[in-house]
Amino acid sequence: MPSVEHILAYDRNNQKHAGSSPNEKLFLWSLLHMSKYPKMLEIGVSRGHLTLWFALAQKAHKGEVVSVDNWSMSNGGAAASCNHALKRLEDNGLSQYVTFVNSDSKAFLANSQVGAFDFIWIDGDHTYEGALADIELALALSPKMIGVHDTAQGYAGPRNACRAIETILGKQGTWVDGLRGIWLYTV
Repeated sequence: MPSVEHILAYDRNNQKHAGSSPNEKLFLWSLLHMSKYPKMLEIGVSRGHLTLWFALAQKAHKGEVVSVDNWSMSNGGAAASCNHALKRLEDNGLSQYVTFVNSDSKAFLANSQVGAFDFIWIDGDHTYEGALADIELALALSPKMIGVHDTAQGYAGPRNACRAIETILGKQGTWVDGLRGIWLYTV
């Protein structure tokens, strides 16, 4: 099994287009490793920098990751297909823990069954409307937890969408400061 140290070293040598910091990756790996959520959904894959860490966490308890992206570079993605993400997984012997789905996140979420996922990670459409729609559709699936990336001050769309959800539901999430920011919401 690849170790955390091995994946950190791999990341240092393959940081092009990394959308998250090493600290964010370690934090999310730790959260998922300890929580043991067997069914995880990742919205927004791009080159799979976080996908690799999600797969490492899922391997520890034989879980799975479903990673959804339409690989549209017009939405800020850095990849035109799942090939970069798949290579990262194959390089580290973790490809069997991830299933890639080429789909718009809203269509995928709207067609998923309630209870299908324990943890839903949202890092797709960064507009306010897009992030809000992803969060609302994710909440309708009744996961145990939702995480949203890019919630720091410079990312108004996801940040304001998370604030709106807190207002609508009357319950605050947890704001994790970091390079790009993370918001966690326990359902």
